[in-house]
Amino acid sequence: MLGGAMSEERTYTCPTCGESVERDLLVFLHHTDQHIIEAIKKDHPEWVKDDGTCPP
Repeated sequence: MLGGAMSEERTYTCPTCGESVERDLLVFLHHTDQHIIEAIKKDHPEWVKDDGTCPP
């Protein structure tokens, strides 16, 4: 494979913010979590991550 193609396979471009992140699952999940946190805080600015979300 060529360097450029290999590089594209190892990154993921977020459809929400357009940022390219490594295609490692943990990096992807952390990046996605940040978008979810931002969405919650938009409607509930007093919310903090330690509060969690919906009760079980």
